[in-house]
Amino acid sequence: NARGETTVGRWSMLLWIVAQLTAVSSAVQDGARSPQDIMKKAGVKFGTARSLYPVARRMDVARLRHVLRRFAEADMDLKTGGLRATADSPQEAEGILDVCLAELCRKVT
Repeated sequence: NARGETTVGRWSMLLWIVAQLTAVSSAVQDGARSPQDIMKKAGVKFGTARSLYPVARRMDVARLRHVLRRFAEADMDLKTGGLRATADSPQEAEGILDVCLAELCRKVT
């Protein structure tokens, strides 16, 4: 399976996006106002900076913390057996992936 074709692969990609959003948000809070500035301050690639800049600009620190907390809790549950995440029974992992993705995509005002 290629990355992203399994629940574990999609979860890994989503965690990567959240990590990059955190870095971009930090750079924006530190005064970065362009993808080039974000690249320098956050150490992310141009495409990542350009894609996540509008989201980071609208997301306040409290909202970002909420998203990070939700993802951290879900990741811990998946890795410690709090949720079942097996190839034979991926429903719980798929469910938490859907919940976290919806949380990340909630409209930021």
